[in-house]
Amino acid sequence: MHIAVVDDYIQFAATLAEALAGTGHQVTGLVSPAQLREGPARPYDLALVDMDFSRPLGAPDATGLAALDRLAVSGVPAALFAMQEEENRALFLFAAFRFFRPLGLLDKHAPRDEVLRLLDRVAAGSGPAGSGPAGSGPAVEPTGARYRTPAGVRPLIDHLLRSDLDLALWQALTRHHRRDTIAKAVTVHPRTVDKFLAHQDQVVTAVETALDGGPHVLQDAPPLPPDAARGARLLRVGEFARLHRRFFHDPTLRDLIRRRDR
Repeated sequence: MHIAVVDDYIQFAATLAEALAGTGHQVTGLVSPAQLREGPARPYDLALVDMDFSRPLGAPDATGLAALDRLAVSGVPAALFAMQEEENRALFLFAAFRFFRPLGLLDKHAPRDEVLRLLDRVAAGSGPAGSGPAGSGPAVEPTGARYRTPAGVRPLIDHLLRSDLDLALWQALTRHHRRDTIAKAVTVHPRTVDKFLAHQDQVVTAVETALDGGPHVLQDAPPLPPDAARGARLLRVGEFARLHRRFFHDPTLRDLIRRRDR
C-alpha cells in the first residue's frame, strides 16, 4: 500500500516509514497540500493528513482542509493525523469530520499496531472517501469520536459558521477587541455583533463540552445584565477567535461553507 503523509514536519513520514519497514508498505512524505496536485490522479492508497502547516496566515494550501478537499476529489481515502494536545487544531478536526469523511483520527505518536489496524481497514474497503455531512461516514477510531457529531444532531461547525457573515465576524474578532471596531470592519450594525456574540458564546461552551466528551448541543446561557453580558461575551468569544485564528482565516473554509449552503 502506498501511503502519503501530508505534514510539513517531514520527520513524521520518516518515522512511519521506519515503523512499517518490512511490511511491504511504501511511505511518501508531502510537506504541503499543494504537492497533491502533482503526479497521477490517484497515486496513493491512503493519506494521513496533518491539519495545519507552517505557512503565513490565510495562505492557500496552508491547512489540512485543503488537502482533504483535493483527496476527496481524487477518491483517496484519508485519515486525520494530529496530536491530541494541540488545542488550537480542534476546530480543524471538527470541520474535517463535518465536511469530509475521514477514516478516523490517528495520533502522530500512535503505536505501530494501531497504524497497521488502520491499513487493514483500508485494505478491507471499510472507508469510502468523499465529502458529506457528519454522521454519514464510516466508523471512526475512539480518539476521533469527540470531534464527530452524533447522528441526528446539527454539527457544531454549522452553529459556529452559519454563513459567510459569521466567518467575516470571526475573522474580525481575531484582529479587533472593540465592538464598534468589529462592526465597522465587517460593515454591520453593532447590534449585529451583539447577536453574533450571544449565539457564539453558547457555541463556544458547546465546543468545550464536546472536547471534554460531552454532548454536541447548545445550552441556554445564564441570564446577565445586558452591559455585563455584552462585555463578558466579547472577551470570551474574542479569546476563542484568537486561539483559533488560523482556522478562521483558512481560505478553504469559505468555499466549504458555500458548497454546504447550495
